[in-house]
Amino acid sequence: MNALLYLLLFIGVFFPGISYFKYDSLIIQWFICLFITITIVLYEILIYKKSNLKRITILIGKIASISILFECIFAIIQAFYHNCDVKGTMNNTTGLALNIVLLLPFVLENTGTIIQKEKYLYTSAITIATATIILTGCRTAIICLIVILIIYITKNNKILKSPKYIVITIITTISIFSFILSHKYDSTTGRWFILKNSTELIIDSPICGYIRKGKFVKVYMEKQKEYFKKNKEDCNYSMLADDIRHPLNEFIYAWINYGIFGCLLLITLLIFPFFIFCKNKDFCGICTMCALIISCTFSYPLQYPLPVIALLLCNIISILSIIKKTSYIALNKNVIIISTFLFLIIQGYIGYNFYYYYNWKKIAYIALKGYNKNTLYKYEKLYTHFRNDIFFLYNYMSELYYAGRFEEAINISKELQKKFSSYNLELLLGDTYMQLKRDKEAIEHYENAMYMCPCRFAPLEGLYNIYSQNGDSIKKEQIVNNISQKEIKVFSGDIKRIKEICK
Repeated sequence: MNALLYLLLFIGVFFPGISYFKYDSLIIQWFICLFITITIVLYEILIYKKSNLKRITILIGKIASISILFECIFAIIQAFYHNCDVKGTMNNTTGLALNIVLLLPFVLENTGTIIQKEKYLYTSAITIATATIILTGCRTAIICLIVILIIYITKNNKILKSPKYIVITIITTISIFSFILSHKYDSTTGRWFILKNSTELIIDSPICGYIRKGKFVKVYMEKQKEYFKKNKEDCNYSMLADDIRHPLNEFIYAWINYGIFGCLLLITLLIFPFFIFCKNKDFCGICTMCALIISCTFSYPLQYPLPVIALLLCNIISILSIIKKTSYIALNKNVIIISTFLFLIIQGYIGYNFYYYYNWKKIAYIALKGYNKNTLYKYEKLYTHFRNDIFFLYNYMSELYYAGRFEEAINISKELQKKFSSYNLELLLGDTYMQLKRDKEAIEHYENAMYMCPCRFAPLEGLYNIYSQNGDSIKKEQIVNNISQKEIKVFSGDIKRIKEICK
């Protein structure tokens, strides 16, 4: 039974994304993983007297090995056949690499088995996992991989634990880290730009953050817009600026969203289990926490279900490990009753939300085919449930726009703008106001989009269309000159079209 549950969990982790599901193709993974994880926790509580962490570690190692083999083989074949990035069933290469690297310690832990067939399984999984992580080019995952392998090599080797070796290891790791950072100069420069703006946001509101002002997704793009308004000649950052929804650092993300206390809570959740696992010399626990700490510093792992589940379970395991076993068993009956009650409530809540997300996905898919006028009344019904969801509001607004209901789209945008700020939203607002012949507002939003992402051509096209319609030949000529002289970041069919029209 427990083997089946863990297998279902990993199926959920690597479950293929469903397009137009809350504008997040991996939302289905969240539902599956949360549902199965809560079931596993309840099941492990019920069989607590027969259960132990060693058994669970071995079981996870076996199922993780099989999952890694299938996912990595699929990812490599897919990338080779379609000439695309190595991302498998995930939404990008980072998600794939981070998930694999979190499962790898459990595979490594099982390599000491005396069963030859299982050794082949674990060795194959480790080999193909290492190759896949390198092929993804995810620098954060590569650093995690190096750290995990170093911990594994030194685990049972007294010679390698000497101070001399530790110093050499630290220097080697720093050197590799520096090389990896310099390997993608543009990406690293873009990260520093995001970090610079995010740090300034923290300085402006260090204690409370921006929890009452819409959090990161509301304030960051406004900050980026203001930067380029003041630094119009900045060519280094302007070509790298994009529509940002995460600062690529979970500590900064938590600080901006929830203030310094949110950041301190995240640090505590990462450091507490790390020290407990070090004290207990738990290899899988140490490696998992190292991978989480590194990835939280340089990426966005908590946007995926597996890292979040791993973080929460590691904290639960750490807390249980410092509670006396006798006192825990004495409370076991009460724990089972309370856990069962919570299980039913939480699983019911997850199922309730899944119903609404499924209906949203269904009508969004129909609207994508061009039947948006027939689906708007269904959006109206879902609005009550999703009125605080920025992705739903944006989707609803865009469908109203394509249906020609521009005033209603503006009304939805007013609700959305309280919680969200982005290049795409400003562009859509510009298009909407232009359809209403409200040129002043349209120009304002097109210019906002232009400053948010200076390398984009679409806002210039919008301004060109407005000045053409109102007969402002001077400003129209300025836009034509800007388009003709504008440096192209990535050439596309849209850019070719815009250059041909606006000349």
